[in-house]
Amino acid sequence: MDYWGDTYARNWCPRPLVQPAPEDVAFFENCVLQNIVMPPQVPVRALLLGVTRAIAAMRWPAGTDLVSLDWSEPVIRRLWHDEGVPAGARPIRGDWREMPLATGCRTVALSDGSYHSITSHEDGVLLTRELARVLAPGGLFCTRNFVATDPPERIDDLFDELYGGKAGSLHVFRWRLAAAMQGRSGKGVPRHDIWRLWQSRVGDAAALKAIYGDADRGFVIFERFRNLGGRLFYYTLAELEALCTGAFERVALSVPTYPGGARFPRLALRARG
Repeated sequence: MDYWGDTYARNWCPRPLVQPAPEDVAFFENCVLQNIVMPPQVPVRALLLGVTRAIAAMRWPAGTDLVSLDWSEPVIRRLWHDEGVPAGARPIRGDWREMPLATGCRTVALSDGSYHSITSHEDGVLLTRELARVLAPGGLFCTRNFVATDPPERIDDLFDELYGGKAGSLHVFRWRLAAAMQGRSGKGVPRHDIWRLWQSRVGDAAALKAIYGDADRGFVIFERFRNLGGRLFYYTLAELEALCTGAFERVALSVPTYPGGARFPRLALRARG
């Protein structure tokens, strides 16, 4: 089963923390409007990793040329909309680790969740390398990502929080659980192992559905992890910054003010010469 395929696209809906909040969108807008100065008549050439609607339809400099790059054709087909995006904006299908874009062809790259959507440190290295390649010297990369804690959270504490009705989004809980299972190994966690732990602690989830509501698609995603290949993988903020240091220099680090925002830091980075 393709995790990012048609089933994922059908079950997608905007969720707090999972999707950028208004203050996140403002961060992306300000990064672009305040840090990119183009000569007259030269458009900003923007790259969006994924098809995040809130970013695609944010305020852009006049004449921006926007390309949105996503691996999944079903996700593009179901989630991309032309309304509100810059004139001529277009989605293309491609691998973030090997982007079908020319070297130095983009002025700015934006992403929400790109580094918590990969499955290994090796993929993170390739993603960073490709971003540095497609950005022009001095180009800007702005990103928001879920990060693991250091030290890792305790699994028992997470389930106490879950049954206490304090976990909030089950999607973010799934990421937190996977990061806790990963610990300091840096190897990620097989999706089936996450399902197996979930089953051993939760079972049929009836008690939790009474707390969080049966309509929460987080329950569906946990069940889909049964016998599903692939891994979830997470960096700490320090690890993420270290990964980018060789190719980028930090312009800004911002922590969201909304509940849980400490786990979703925002970075603005400039490509080295």
